[in-house]
Amino acid sequence: MRNRTRVSALSLRRRYGPHYQEVLAEHIEEDLAGERLRFKVMRPLPAKADYDQMLRNTFTKPVRDWVLEASDTFDELKQEHLTTLSNSRSAAVAGFAVAKVNKAQARLLTAQRQESIEAQA
Repeated sequence: MRNRTRVSALSLRRRYGPHYQEVLAEHIEEDLAGERLRFKVMRPLPAKADYDQMLRNTFTKPVRDWVLEASDTFDELKQEHLTTLSNSRSAAVAGFAVAKVNKAQARLLTAQRQESIEAQA
């Protein structure tokens, strides 16, 4: 693609494919002047073969990086699970205590009503 000062998003997509914005981020800048999506060409655009290599480099990670990322994700999930478990235990204990207090309060009200009824009789 020849070097122009402005180029449409459609022509970039046709030439390079759907990931052109990520891969060509250092070459293009969004042009906010018009209604349609256009880009200013900041650096000469690469040939298709060069773009294909740039695409592989942009979206390729070594397996080690994927494993480390997955491990970090599992660690985060573990922490969230432990926090939730801790909170639910606290909530369960608190809920049990509240239930006991409610039950005792109900007994007290029942006893007070009984006394009131017996006093009236």
